[in-house]
Amino acid sequence: MEKKKFNISNYFNIKLFFEAFKQTRIVALIFFVCLSVFAMFAPFLQKNDMYDGEEILLQETLFNVFTYMLPLLAIVFIAVPIMYMVLFSFQTKRSSSDFYHSLPVKRSCQFFSFVTAIFSWVCIITLTYTLILMVSAHFTWSYFIVDYSVMINYAINILICSTLVIGGFSIGTALTGTPIANIIASIGILIAPKVLIVIFTELITGETLTLASNSTWFIFKEESNILFATLFDIFSDEGSILAVLNSASVYTLTLAIIYIIIGLILFVTRPSETAAKSFRNKKIFTFVKYATGFSISLILVADIFNDYDQISEHIIEYALLVVGIGLSIFAVEVAYSKSIKSGLKSLIATPLVLLVDVALLFCMTAFINHYDAEKINGDDVNYMYVDFDYYYYLERDENVFMDYGHMYEFDYFYNRLCDTKITDQKIIDYILDIYNSDRVDKVAADPYHEFRRLEVTFDSAYGDKTRNVYLTDVEFNTIGQMLLEDKNIQKAMIFYPESNSLAMSCPLLTREETHTLYETLIKELKSLKVDGIEYLKLCNGYSEITSGGTLYIEFIDNGHICYYEHTISALTPETYALYMTYINRSNKADILEIINSIDKNHNEKRVYVSGEVYNIVADDSSTKYYSYR
Repeated sequence: MEKKKFNISNYFNIKLFFEAFKQTRIVALIFFVCLSVFAMFAPFLQKNDMYDGEEILLQETLFNVFTYMLPLLAIVFIAVPIMYMVLFSFQTKRSSSDFYHSLPVKRSCQFFSFVTAIFSWVCIITLTYTLILMVSAHFTWSYFIVDYSVMINYAINILICSTLVIGGFSIGTALTGTPIANIIASIGILIAPKVLIVIFTELITGETLTLASNSTWFIFKEESNILFATLFDIFSDEGSILAVLNSASVYTLTLAIIYIIIGLILFVTRPSETAAKSFRNKKIFTFVKYATGFSISLILVADIFNDYDQISEHIIEYALLVVGIGLSIFAVEVAYSKSIKSGLKSLIATPLVLLVDVALLFCMTAFINHYDAEKINGDDVNYMYVDFDYYYYLERDENVFMDYGHMYEFDYFYNRLCDTKITDQKIIDYILDIYNSDRVDKVAADPYHEFRRLEVTFDSAYGDKTRNVYLTDVEFNTIGQMLLEDKNIQKAMIFYPESNSLAMSCPLLTREETHTLYETLIKELKSLKVDGIEYLKLCNGYSEITSGGTLYIEFIDNGHICYYEHTISALTPETYALYMTYINRSNKADILEIINSIDKNHNEKRVYVSGEVYNIVADDSSTKYYSYR
């Protein structure tokens, strides 16, 4: 039998594409013009913030990609849904539905031609906005440091999110036949599954002692779906999940493709008479009816699961929730069938929903008992990661000085330490012995505050396992000392960012001097013949070490803005000498004029003048020594 050849006309028609392109042009052009104009002037908004009174602060600063790429989300959440509803509005009118279904082209061709038109507009608007913003930021102010890679990543993720929204609406509009039902069903398909996953994940990890918040498989994590995660991240101007291309981007794109395939199948098989009906068929309605009751019952499940030992105290509350479940099912049925009698018959579904809730409670309890009794074989663990509570432990060590105060919220150091592999078998065995002991039983029996919880990820033969380990203060401190001696941890503690996207400033220095100073500092730090922890110990007590100015650095790391400060001190003499050279060159004449003026009226051997410059010597041949500080 001869194999059928692929025929592009079954999936794409250029005339249909241009017709769809024209039908959506008004909506698309409104967004195109508004976003393009904003992109031209957005950098001026940030530049104005750089003014101190009437003088502009002459220092480098990162261009805030996260704030000024944020308007692109309007495409995802507004433009794409509107364009889809405009193009596929024929599915809500019987006459229009019959007309489109009578066209001499396959439905698969209609679907892909329309979807391609929407996606083409999304690409044009997104890429134009990104390009204009790049150019505008580059030429608006020479002191802007623009991370172009982050902007590109953001734009690509916007396209991925738009594709997912197209997929969600393709399913929602194919299952329903009225505009309101289209919107509700589409939003529900995009959000409801992830909401349910997050709810059950939070319930289980909140009750089990060993499972940590990120113990679940990747697809069950909130951040796996970048569209969903963006809803929680939308107003953060210090970072965004959209700024990073990673496994979440791949997962979201895969989900979008699956949704589009399902939407295609439903569109191809959709009866024309579905138009103007709320639901495609009785089965879809029945599912929605039960899902409504089940959604309300989740309140009951969560309450019982969290307070199962106090059920008798909440009988009235639970009874009211059961009544609410029944009323919701009744209301949906009456709204659909316009019959009170049918609504009363539908109440029989209430016990079925409650049976599902009971089954869920049993499954969740068994799940928790299983993991609280889990043992991990040490032979299967090659390395582990520690969620760095010891980051704070380092600050308490009187032999270690780590000035992390300003970096807690967007912390580069913290992420580096969390991503550091612990391969020392002594540390792994020590923590595993505690985890595999009867500690969980003790934690359940004793007051919770008597133990310190540490989140540890074990790389086992069956994949990564993130678990909570409970430690006494003695054990916590013992592990802390072992980690301080670990070479991988020591290496992670020293900060050597080397990137063209760093924004740096140092008071009283020019831009070029600041960059030269930083490069000298990094070179000298790398040449130090001490390991990470010894360097930190040397840094202890800056009051005993001659110190100069401070380098202020900001950069983007893994989708977040990070801030870093490094004091120029005698620990790095070459850098310190260079710093003093720059300072003396730019300020010596003015300072000496002040000193000479004081000298005429005073016979002091040493004169101190308050200022920002250090160790200005008036005359190398003089017996007098002046310090300007």
